[in-house]
Amino acid sequence: MRFVLRKEKIPNASYPVADFCVSTLRIPRFFQSFFAFYVCLSRPFLLHWKGKWKRSDWATLYRIRHRLVGLVENPMTGSIEFLYLYPQNEKRMTTNEILKELESMGSERTKKMLMKNHGVREPCFGVKIGDMKKIVKQVKKDYRLALELYATGNYDAMYLAGLIADDDRMTKRDLQRWVENAYGGSLPGCTVAAVAAQSRYGWEMGTKWIESKKDFVAHAGWSTLSDLTALKEDAALDLPQLKMLLERVKKNLHKAPDTVRYAMNNFVICVGCYIKSLTETALKTGEAIGPITADLGDNQCRIPFSPDYIRKVQKRGSIGKKRKTVKC
Repeated sequence: MRFVLRKEKIPNASYPVADFCVSTLRIPRFFQSFFAFYVCLSRPFLLHWKGKWKRSDWATLYRIRHRLVGLVENPMTGSIEFLYLYPQNEKRMTTNEILKELESMGSERTKKMLMKNHGVREPCFGVKIGDMKKIVKQVKKDYRLALELYATGNYDAMYLAGLIADDDRMTKRDLQRWVENAYGGSLPGCTVAAVAAQSRYGWEMGTKWIESKKDFVAHAGWSTLSDLTALKEDAALDLPQLKMLLERVKKNLHKAPDTVRYAMNNFVICVGCYIKSLTETALKTGEAIGPITADLGDNQCRIPFSPDYIRKVQKRGSIGKKRKTVKC
């Protein structure tokens, strides 16, 4: 099998992108780690594996099979290179191919429902999320492809972009570009919020976006903060700041636009359900706010009374249980 060594620029790196083939050697999987060793000439490295950066050694690399590979030279060597090793005959889907695939999966009925009830606009194919996940299973994570899909402006492609995004590689500029184009539907509250929360800049971007005067940006901000409470251990969260944000929600929720009101209420629920030490504070906040109404479009979406929702989770004994991912 012929293999390609792909050298790709990573954020903030200053060297050019280059692709090149490594002869026509047949490299059994068993020997791929030794091949990578030969390429890197035994220099120290960091390993990008399953979406995380790790300091590693050659024994770890030896155990990794052909669908890996990301190697990054240690900064002490003076350069940073992101390397992929993959079979040249393994077809990688392009943006145009995925758009054609999405179009074939589209449903006129789903499209009408999204556009009429959820504020989605053209272009849109009306693809069900379950069908979309067939593509996710094939593509897995692809940072560059996710950016290209989101930039198409097609609603289905934008939603799919969030599912395949490599969150660790998303920059603040990427996230800001995404939120500014998250005009409606599930884009601000699900797609952008989930990717931001699972990136390195979740808290920073979330607290920035809630200050925006644009409804959909503020919606994304509150949803990002909600997702962070579900993902991060309590020790990694700024609990005093979250408490202050609960107070802010109590004062401002009824004056907020409809979609932001929905996101703020969900923030109260998430704080109460995922952070045990703030459950009582969240319950008191919800009681003080009272029942909430909002125009969320011609659909079945309703805003739950946060204390009732939190108490249901309490009865199940699930308070404080964190999630591995908020993408769905």
